[in-house]
Amino acid sequence: MSLEKLHIDTLDGSLCGRGSVDFAPQLTATIHGQARGLNPARLAPAAAGQVGFDYQFSFAQKDDKASKPTTPEMQFKLTELGGHLAKLPFDGLTVDGSMANQQVSLDISNGTLAGGALKAKGELGLTGARPVALSLDLDRGALRDMLASTGVVAEGAISTHLKVNGSLGIDPLRDAQISFDWSIPSTVLLMPATAANQKTVRVPLSLALHGSFADQRLDVKQAKINLADASINAKGRVTMADLAKNTPVDLTVNAHIPQLAQIPWQAFNLPDLTGSIELKTEVTGSVQQPNATVDLRARKLAYAQWQLANLSLNGRVKQQQTSVYDLSLRADQLTQENAKKTADVRLNKLTLDAQGQWPQFVFNAQSADVGGGFSAAQRFRLTAQSPQGEVRLAIDGLLAQIGSTPILSWSGQIKHLDVLPARFEGKSIPSWHLEKPADLTLSKQQQTLGKTCLATDASKKYQSGHLCIDLARNLASQEKSKGQMDADLPLALITPWLPIAADLPGRVRVTANGSITAGQLGGSLKLSLPDSEFRLPDTLDNQAYHYKNVDLTARVQSGVVNVAVAADVPQLLNIKGGGTVGLAGAKPLALDLTAALPSVRVLQGFLPQVAGLKGQARADLKVAGTLDQPKPSGKLTVDQLAFTLPDTGVAYDQGTLNAQIDSNGQLVFSGGLNGLVAQDSANTIPANKQPSAVAKGHLRIQGTGDLAKLPQWEVQAQIQGQDVPVLRLPSLLIDASPDLTLDASKAGAKIGGSITLPTVTARIEKLPDAVVKSTNDLVIVGEKKLTPTTAYPVTADIKLILGQAVSLAGMGFSTGLTGTLNLRLRPNAPLAAFGEIDLINGTYKAYGQNLAVKQGRLQFVGPLGDPGIAATAQRVVGDTTVGLNITGTLYQPKTTVFSSPSLPESDALSILLTGKPLSDSGSGDRAMLMNAIAGLGVAQGNDIVRDIGQKFGFDSVGLDTSGGFGDTQLSLGKQIGDRLFVRYAVGVVNGLSELITQYKLSNLFSIEITTSPDATGGDLIYRIH
Repeated sequence: MSLEKLHIDTLDGSLCGRGSVDFAPQLTATIHGQARGLNPARLAPAAAGQVGFDYQFSFAQKDDKASKPTTPEMQFKLTELGGHLAKLPFDGLTVDGSMANQQVSLDISNGTLAGGALKAKGELGLTGARPVALSLDLDRGALRDMLASTGVVAEGAISTHLKVNGSLGIDPLRDAQISFDWSIPSTVLLMPATAANQKTVRVPLSLALHGSFADQRLDVKQAKINLADASINAKGRVTMADLAKNTPVDLTVNAHIPQLAQIPWQAFNLPDLTGSIELKTEVTGSVQQPNATVDLRARKLAYAQWQLANLSLNGRVKQQQTSVYDLSLRADQLTQENAKKTADVRLNKLTLDAQGQWPQFVFNAQSADVGGGFSAAQRFRLTAQSPQGEVRLAIDGLLAQIGSTPILSWSGQIKHLDVLPARFEGKSIPSWHLEKPADLTLSKQQQTLGKTCLATDASKKYQSGHLCIDLARNLASQEKSKGQMDADLPLALITPWLPIAADLPGRVRVTANGSITAGQLGGSLKLSLPDSEFRLPDTLDNQAYHYKNVDLTARVQSGVVNVAVAADVPQLLNIKGGGTVGLAGAKPLALDLTAALPSVRVLQGFLPQVAGLKGQARADLKVAGTLDQPKPSGKLTVDQLAFTLPDTGVAYDQGTLNAQIDSNGQLVFSGGLNGLVAQDSANTIPANKQPSAVAKGHLRIQGTGDLAKLPQWEVQAQIQGQDVPVLRLPSLLIDASPDLTLDASKAGAKIGGSITLPTVTARIEKLPDAVVKSTNDLVIVGEKKLTPTTAYPVTADIKLILGQAVSLAGMGFSTGLTGTLNLRLRPNAPLAAFGEIDLINGTYKAYGQNLAVKQGRLQFVGPLGDPGIAATAQRVVGDTTVGLNITGTLYQPKTTVFSSPSLPESDALSILLTGKPLSDSGSGDRAMLMNAIAGLGVAQGNDIVRDIGQKFGFDSVGLDTSGGFGDTQLSLGKQIGDRLFVRYAVGVVNGLSELITQYKLSNLFSIEITTSPDATGGDLIYRIH
């Protein structure tokens, strides 16, 4: 029969061919053709791709004349086999295959796999011992293609060799007799650059695996992997015969990884690790009763923001009458990098010791169970130390089989538990100790912790207290989890965390229970403070305040929390409220709270900048809506508010605030505050306001808001005032009249309007010695720089207006100020100012002379700290006008001397300061002129100093500005004899002085000695002429 045309659409492709079939004298068939676009994913999803090839196929059913059964013979040849499977490309392969005499043979040659030359041969017997032989060689396959399906990204080429010989037998797990040899010669993986590592990484790789499987025993003669500078070695044998009997094992595994960072973890989709690891393990004996050791040591481990300095694990399993194990774990210095890029210590030291009996397992083909009636005693000891304190724990127990079931259960007791907190901000915290051993049970179906009671020891500062918990979880019962808690504690335990000192002799009692039944949470809580009293030594005049009826109760039932709270502290606080909170669905809220403060004085301890706090407040609040979008309503009233700000010298009284939120979440509020100043406006208000204080100024606030869509919110406010006192200090008096608007929301706030300063009086008595503005590149050794944090964004555009009574006086200078500044504030930017401040009616008295400030101006074009300056100070002597022009900036002024009619600068300065030219000055004027040049920073100072030096007989006089403005020096020098020269230098800005003495030894050598208030040093100087 002739087959002229065969066409089959299959596997997303096509198979075509032609051939013939003969039925006599025996059955034979030959077919040849081609296949294109086949996708094996229809048969095996993991092998998705496309395959094409040309093929030749022949089949013969031979008739054995010896009356034996006919045996088929088949041969096939695939040429130009190419495509890709699971992203692995191959091309131009030739595959010769045959099946004859109950044996299958395969030969692959010519083409490439992943770009590397591939050769493979294999034979498999189909009867008898089923002999097998396989040889595969790949030369320089592209890693990128070979790893494409794994997600691992790597470049480079890899070669490999695999050889398998032996027989499979009828049951390979029982009958196989095979030797295997697999190797990857040394190669280099090229890992591409990543965000963490900007360079391509070269990673050496090699592998060798030699061994055999025979008589149900796996024998590994060598298993070695080298990756980067890490190596893993293993050797040994494991018998895999009847697992119900003793199964010998002899296995050693060692790992040496000196630098974890050298391994390209990200290429394998794993997080980066750094540090070093050394591992040694050995297992002998049998699988059922092993003798084993493990020794692990790691140093400087780091993962993400976590670092661990040292880790060690030592373990032993020994066979005595039973298997006994001893395990020891040590860890030191666990730290976590914080937002400031510094390390916070989370754990100083951890020690875990475990000893006990090793379970004797019985293995079968499906599982591993503990032998019938087995039990193993075990003990654990844990110690952990951290900056927060120390924990010591001791547990003893028994691992045993539950009845005749294969379920294991661990039962025992917590024998010892100590919790030793560290001091908190210098305050001691009491220790906790386990009162008596507590039962502990752990199994797959049930976990229980019996009544566990911790107690604090009584001391002079703290009374004794106790806390008990009882927990159970049972997966087999309907009530899967339940727990109870009971506590009777001294209230003084909270004092270390309070912002103010407190004397709390009372107690707090807590009872709670809870359960989870069929997925529903239920339980109750009651917290109460038995009637007692408290004192705040630093506030409230250390008066004893009694409290009563302080209770908090809560009950959870059917997905709803019912809560009630009450507290009564006569003369200070009264609270009463309650309601419900839903835990399911929309989580509805229905809460009602009333709070009254007959005296807000109780809040003074939380406001350290405030003194003499008085007033009363009341709040009535309701909350509806849901937990995700609460809808508050109610009102808040504050009356008769009064307080003093000691740091500013100002007090305020008659303060009020009224706020109301309607049922639609709309807020309306208004309030006011009166200022108080001392009757003598030059004085400040002390912390306790005196009767001589008088009212001055009034501040008003009013606004609206929208709280209907919490957590989103909006508030608009207007703040106005007239002559409100802001500062009353000996050196500074300020009153302000604000007219501001505020538009705030969760996203940020905008402030606009103006602030008028009707009165400002500044008196500068003295500037600190040697004050110099630091530069932006100044680095202070040891200083911890704060990492910028995301603050609430505030934008402000405010006009600052100076009123008619603004003046500045001090250090011989007196002037009025007038002008307007536009203040600008933007998120993540410093406050900036734009505008000009004029100096009016100014005078300057210096060196015994009165100078009139004819014109003066401060110019702001950005930063507030260093405005531009333009001022002229002058005096008239006879027919001559002399003076100073000051320009530049406040921190880097430039002073020039002028005169009319024109005179030499030295004469002009001398007339300005002494009333006479330099030629008429006497020796008594010399110091004053030098000090003036140093103090004023005159631009022509070097020329003027030279003239003055010549007048008064100095050999060397000058200004040295080579070190910049901040290091400018005025120097005076005198030659004494032929060999000795003495020079005195003083800093114009920093005030630092030094005396330099030079002595000439010869024409080539001289000695220079420098003496200052801080140090003395010397140099030997060699001069080349």
